[in-house]
Amino acid sequence: KKKGGNMVGSQITQFYQDFPQHKAAISAKGVREFCEANEELLGFAADGGAGLIFVKKKAGKAKPNAAEDLAEYVKKKGGNMVGSQITQFYQDFPQHKAAISAKGVREFCEANEELLGFAADGGAGLIFVKKKAGKAKPNAAEDLAEYVKKKGGNM
Repeated sequence: KKKGGNMVGSQITQFYQDFPQHKAAISAKGVREFCEANEELLGFAADGGAGLIFVKKKAGKAKPNAAEDLAEYVKKKGGNMVGSQITQFYQDFPQHKAAISAKGVREFCEANEELLGFAADGGAGLIFVKKKAGKAKPNAAEDLAEYVKKKGGNM
């Protein structure tokens, strides 16, 4: 039964029970920072306690994922690309420009460290693929958004 699109932050442990593969990605930066890094799907509201996680828009597996698409793009370019080439990526994937440019390429890569890496080089930096990138990979942000949507509210 769907109970709304929000969940108390302390309920993240219940999410980890259903999706243990995402625990490292979320807990590495903390729930709040994870939500902020995936602001196209998730939001976080401080409430004096563990906070409230909420779904910003309709979550689902069919939604385009900027991190997966960028990782696949970089993989096709040999596994790494100069940061200034992000403009070429935006030409092919204009729907991801806002999500990536909101925080900057480096911070976006760091927030999606399971797929992407960023190396500073005194210039625009180097974006590289950390693991095999592909559409079949589980996505923590999408799974958390869907979980909150289905089980959120007063659990």
